[in-house]
Amino acid sequence: MDRCASIRPELAKARVVAHRVGTRLSRPEVRVEAEDHGTRITVLHNYGHSGSGVTLSWGCAREIVGMAATMNTP
Repeated sequence: MDRCASIRPELAKARVVAHRVGTRLSRPEVRVEAEDHGTRITVLHNYGHSGSGVTLSWGCAREIVGMAATMNTP
């Protein structure tokens, strides 16, 4: 949280809903997309790689960075 808040200070007051570690989420398709909540908040999703996360991480991360770079920031 501290590292995130150093980039986006408003996150310092964010409520932690849950902690989950060690899971390898699997889906029929990897989810790499932006979800607009109709407010100032857009969530970038990048999950569902299952055991292929290391293999797919480079391309998926590059895609997410591209999405983030084109977003409007306050």
